[in-house]
Amino acid sequence: MLLGYLVMRTVAVGGVGAYPEAWTTLQRPWQLGINMAAYLVQMGMPAALYGLGRDRWDTLLWSLWGVGVGLCFYAWRKAAPQHAPKVDWYLLAGFAVIALVPVLIFKPSPWYFLNSRYSYLASSFVTMAVGTLIARWGQRSRLMGVAWVMVSLAYYFGTVRQVDAWREAGMLACKSVLSLANTPADQPLLILSLPDHFHGAYIWRAGFHEGVAILLPERASQPMFIASRFTMRLRTDTSVQYANGVATLSSPYDIFLPPEGVRIPAGDEPIVLPDKLVIHRSLAQRYTLLRYEAGHFIPVSQEVQSSHARRD
Repeated sequence: MLLGYLVMRTVAVGGVGAYPEAWTTLQRPWQLGINMAAYLVQMGMPAALYGLGRDRWDTLLWSLWGVGVGLCFYAWRKAAPQHAPKVDWYLLAGFAVIALVPVLIFKPSPWYFLNSRYSYLASSFVTMAVGTLIARWGQRSRLMGVAWVMVSLAYYFGTVRQVDAWREAGMLACKSVLSLANTPADQPLLILSLPDHFHGAYIWRAGFHEGVAILLPERASQPMFIASRFTMRLRTDTSVQYANGVATLSSPYDIFLPPEGVRIPAGDEPIVLPDKLVIHRSLAQRYTLLRYEAGHFIPVSQEVQSSHARRD
């Protein structure tokens, strides 16, 4: 049964999420075990790990979850087990593990927590196991009941918060593309940096050019190139600032990332570092540079762009 399930699961995820860096995991088999542990940890996270200690709501959710889990273990040690339906734990664990095995290579890094969708199926089996434990240990323990309420509230409000993050990310994606209507239409454009994700919710990545074709079809044929992308880990007001051939971010919590799945400018490639983006003078001469601010792509002033070209 488990073997047949492994075959079906592998066929279902074939070719999904094949990040270029992820396939190098096959050259380091030991990392598969680390990725398995990372998926299991990620499955139980109530909020973004990066927000712990940096964002008050994420910190509150983590605190509520931590207290609830702690009370669960305390109540479990004090409570006597109750009658509950028998469960084949080996079979349940097998289904959960097999659901993760085909996607282990799709994690570029154990610390990359933006691909939780790959663990949704496995989490259903884990939820069955947790439900069985609640039935067995929590029927007559008031403390266990309180603990599970706290954990459930942490997950509920964490989910609501993440749904709102996806809503905000979708609005930023539409708003930013539509802002291109206010940029020059007769010149090739070079966007200094695309907003990549907000609080774990994708904004633009590999699908930017397709997004332009759908939302702003009259500009789909215009040459547009991308120099980099940047994170919005905690807030949506991060902006790209540009001066003297160097782009920086307004937020100290965010970083630049190399472009992924988009058209990049030919010739002298931009230098992408976590804290800055260096633009060669030839790019400033050949393209109209656009920076990002408040959901809009804004042309860099000609004075700034020309002074960069002359000085270099």
